[in-house]
Amino acid sequence: MREENVIDGPRYDYQIDYDCEMLSKFSLDEPMYFTDRKKYDGFFLEMAERTGVYLLSGEKVRDIQIENDIIVTESGKIIEAEFVLGVDGVNSTVRKSSSEKIERELWEKYMGVAV
Repeated sequence: MREENVIDGPRYDYQIDYDCEMLSKFSLDEPMYFTDRKKYDGFFLEMAERTGVYLLSGEKVRDIQIENDIIVTESGKIIEAEFVLGVDGVNSTVRKSSSEKIERELWEKYMGVAV
């Protein structure tokens, strides 16, 4: 991802500011990497589309029927999918639609997070 300029080089020293005032300054033993979210998302979207992933933009998920591998959108479209990536942020509709239907252990095993 560094070769594609998606993420910046490693950083070890950090400073947290709020309202033009330094709250904390620290160093880490392990590096952190930063990225512009649009560049990061675009990189993975392009990779997914190159492998044949179908992208449906502008549709909201109304329901996920895990037992039938079906997604229903607000406009009534029905989509069969073996995999669904919920990359719609902290208030994820995909997560809200599916988290009660997935075994907690599997949910935690395959969930990815970002800070």
